[in-house]
Amino acid sequence: MREAPARYALPAGAQWGPVALDAFDCVLAANAVLVTHATWKTEGRDRRLDQWRLSALAREDGRILWSVNLPERPAWKGLSMDARGRVLVSLWDGSLAAWATP
Repeated sequence: MREAPARYALPAGAQWGPVALDAFDCVLAANAVLVTHATWKTEGRDRRLDQWRLSALAREDGRILWSVNLPERPAWKGLSMDARGRVLVSLWDGSLAAWATP
């Protein structure tokens, strides 16, 4: 088995602890792991879906770098990123959400 090129390797000494996200989809980027996930509200014994989000996690330790609300549930395997770092999320209703650095 070949080893991954250094540009894809985790930084030396990197260690992730438990990441408490209900991840739906993920993409490994050069400087982060992008994850679509659900957030939940708990009221008494009831737990219900609150919001769908796109979050960037630090590759070093899994901490959340940034997070944005999605307008709709993401489609299964609908998270993608191109070579320029532009992010597309296909949504359950057939629409697309997109982010790019100016």
